[in-house]
Amino acid sequence: MECPKCKLENPEGALLCDCGYAFSRVEGETRRCPYCAEIIQAAAVKCRFCGESLVAGTTANKSSGVGIGAIVLGIAGVIAPYFAAVFLVPAALICGLVAYKRGQRGMGFAGILLGLIGTVGIIYTSQKITEIARDPFNASLPQSPLAPAPVVTRAKYERIQNSMTYDQVRAIIGQDGEELSRSDVAGYTTVMYAWKNSNGSNMNAMFQNGRLVNKAQFGLP
Repeated sequence: MECPKCKLENPEGALLCDCGYAFSRVEGETRRCPYCAEIIQAAAVKCRFCGESLVAGTTANKSSGVGIGAIVLGIAGVIAPYFAAVFLVPAALICGLVAYKRGQRGMGFAGILLGLIGTVGIIYTSQKITEIARDPFNASLPQSPLAPAPVVTRAKYERIQNSMTYDQVRAIIGQDGEELSRSDVAGYTTVMYAWKNSNGSNMNAMFQNGRLVNKAQFGLP
């Protein structure tokens, strides 16, 4: 029989021409390609539009791989630091959309959802970066759940100066201090805070009416 695409003669009952055109055993019987969604003949073993193989089991295996990739990339994009998430999240969204289109709706939806959560995180962190650029003392970047706890160091201690507010000191150290004492005497509110490291080194800071008036440290690395 003659191929309608390249006009070459093919044996009767052939399913695929050398040019890639797929014949249908039943005239007029069609279906959609699971890869590109174009209309193809029902008996086709290869899509004439996107070139993907349609052999039984191939579609499910490839789609499943894309779906798993979407979920893995989505999770990584959610928990990874900002600069890694910028690359991982778009990849998760693309893989999720491809998997959803190829019939892996559960995995595809999960990948898309994780990608959207990662997108929200990227937007939020971008806003924080903008705030830091405008006011470096009163803003701090959100930390990844896997990031180690902030450590008080001698370098951070030296950056802290008298008259700074508690928010400014907290932004430099990267975490809230533990309130040790508070008093209100003669119109002055005095609060003492402490920051401790796991090795026992620590820093104390005293604020009077919201401004740093004294600081001390012990064994900071």
